[in-house]
Amino acid sequence: MELKKFLVIFLFSVSIQGFLLYIFRKWKLFLDVPREDRKIHKEPTPRSGGLGILITLIVFCFLYPFTLLEKLLIFSVPLIVSSMGRL
Repeated sequence: MELKKFLVIFLFSVSIQGFLLYIFRKWKLFLDVPREDRKIHKEPTPRSGGLGILITLIVFCFLYPFTLLEKLLIFSVPLIVSSMGRL
């Protein structure tokens, strides 16, 4: 896979995740509201990482002709990025 194509997909994925987090917080959508001592976070947190991954996957699978290996790489990058917030 070309480096340029990879960088475009990566930047799109990071951007769409940030945009979705902003929108979901602003409109109070898909929020995980902490109710007891069982939650680590103290403020409502959006649960929407999968939607950003799905949007990235769909958009770029239609824009570029990819092999199966490339599609797996495209899927794994946003998955890793979205899981970084939970570390």
